[in-house]
Amino acid sequence: MGMIELRDGRRRRSASHLYEICQAHDVKSIVDPLMGVPTHLNYLKRKGIAVHGGDSIEWFVRVGEGIVVNDSVILRDFEIGEIVEVAPGRIYPPDLFLAWEGVFFTEEQCRYLSAWHENVKALRSDGQTGLAILGLWWTFTYWLQKMIYPDDLLDVPPSELAYSYIRKTDRWVGDNARHNTVRRGTPVETMSHVSGDAVLLTPPAMEDDDRSDARIWMWEAWWQGNPYLSIEPHDARAADRDAWRASFAEQLDAARKYPLAIVQTTEGERDHVQSLVRDFRSDVTERRFTPEEIYLLAR
Repeated sequence: MGMIELRDGRRRRSASHLYEICQAHDVKSIVDPLMGVPTHLNYLKRKGIAVHGGDSIEWFVRVGEGIVVNDSVILRDFEIGEIVEVAPGRIYPPDLFLAWEGVFFTEEQCRYLSAWHENVKALRSDGQTGLAILGLWWTFTYWLQKMIYPDDLLDVPPSELAYSYIRKTDRWVGDNARHNTVRRGTPVETMSHVSGDAVLLTPPAMEDDDRSDARIWMWEAWWQGNPYLSIEPHDARAADRDAWRASFAEQLDAARKYPLAIVQTTEGERDHVQSLVRDFRSDVTERRFTPEEIYLLAR
């Protein structure tokens, strides 16, 4: 087996901390145009806030259709069984993920990845598809974690592991009596289409700050059915500080229409970020939770 480095693909953000900020500033609707896996938006949704997300990575958007847009559809036990089992008599592409065999996964795991890909594509609703992708994503990351730390995790049959994770997704489904949306596109495109009381902005990363997470592009490759797929890092990246300023300034300019901009940063990047934010917003305060989780609140 090959080795893969598992990194945090995006700065850590606490959904409960975001909710504290929303409460303090009377935010009833929020937009995150670079949302990633939108579990934080689901948390805010369940707290009664209207949430709107966007991302350029399709599987993030699909998951959003399951846990942000979807208010009531769940996967019943027999439907989960139809997703996770290799159906007798059904012909699956035998070599769809053969390129990953012996590098990241076993031959059996690759066969299941192929079967799950075909089974999920056959689901009837966007909500069900999003829930299935989320549950299988947890399965996928379990396998990668076990590959690196083989003695730390239990050996669980593929279909049983996937069933247990997908079964948990119904807890993410709920109705907040608000209109919640997700869309695929760049941050600027999303902000041009969606309004709200606040926008959550993530500044670009510098190229030498490599937070890229191989699991992100691998799962997009799985969803697209192409193990050779290569995608750009899901965080915008800048080669130097001038390029960084130009990229982030474009986001800040598009965000002018929102009464409040919540800009996440870190101790190391705070001064650079705040300097540029002040070019677009006159009233900037700070909410610090940890050195790695700081929010600039700009009006």
